[in-house]
Amino acid sequence: MKFLEDFDFKNRDKEKDKKAAICIIFGSFIGSVTYALSFRFNIAIFGWNLAFIFAPLFAGYAETYLSNKLLNETTGAVSAYILFFVTVIHGFIIANPTLGFNGITAGAIIVILQAAFPTAVNYFFLVVIIGLLSYSTGYFKRLTDKLYYTFVPIWCKLRGTEFKPPTYRLTNKNFASELDDMDINNLGVLFMTTTHPWQLKVKEYIGVYEGSVIIPNENKLFEVKTKEEEDVLLRRFQEAKDIALSRLAKEVKKHGGNGVLDLEVDYNIVGELVGDSFHIVAKGTGVILY
Repeated sequence: MKFLEDFDFKNRDKEKDKKAAICIIFGSFIGSVTYALSFRFNIAIFGWNLAFIFAPLFAGYAETYLSNKLLNETTGAVSAYILFFVTVIHGFIIANPTLGFNGITAGAIIVILQAAFPTAVNYFFLVVIIGLLSYSTGYFKRLTDKLYYTFVPIWCKLRGTEFKPPTYRLTNKNFASELDDMDINNLGVLFMTTTHPWQLKVKEYIGVYEGSVIIPNENKLFEVKTKEEEDVLLRRFQEAKDIALSRLAKEVKKHGGNGVLDLEVDYNIVGELVGDSFHIVAKGTGVILY
């Protein structure tokens, strides 16, 4: 691409221009041959001729290869653009005008951009797109944690040393920061731990329901040493309990209830590779009160 960036209309190097033209013509020729052969031998998948993909691709790479040999720089894969317009005009307009724009056309555009700007396009797809997906899903984090906590203990055992997982200081930011405050006083459901409510009449028992929430640990081993850390832990448990109660209330109200008897809140530990996640479950008997 440097050839196009440095192109000067006033002080042109005619010899360099000739070589650049040869590279573009060569790439266009290779692309045209690829396009013709693909149609001649019907190289297609599910009815789609691969010429729409390979013609611009081969044109761009052939031009780039020759320009690197003759000019020690690329000419910008101009032939890939030429072949793209040739394939679109012939394949989508002349040969079959009803096709229009579709996935094959989009694929050809991506191939052309990759041929013209290989570093930028590769960086965009490999780093930006895959990076965003992995960050949003947490896939690579889970994968690396699994590999670390699986193989490092084995390695330590082979060396005769003790595996000591890293410990973390428990803070508001690194422990269940996604939990929100929940006002359980305005849920429209009366929670009671008793089986027979005093001064209240039960019209109908509608069933047993539960609401739950998980506090993920993300494979972090926390050490609660200070009063501040203990307060964070207790506050997170309270927030999780309120969320579980709100989900329980939602289930009861969905079935027409307005009260819960025999309310129980259980705090369970879900083991992981290292450390633990906490599963908070609120359950009880849904009722309709008079």
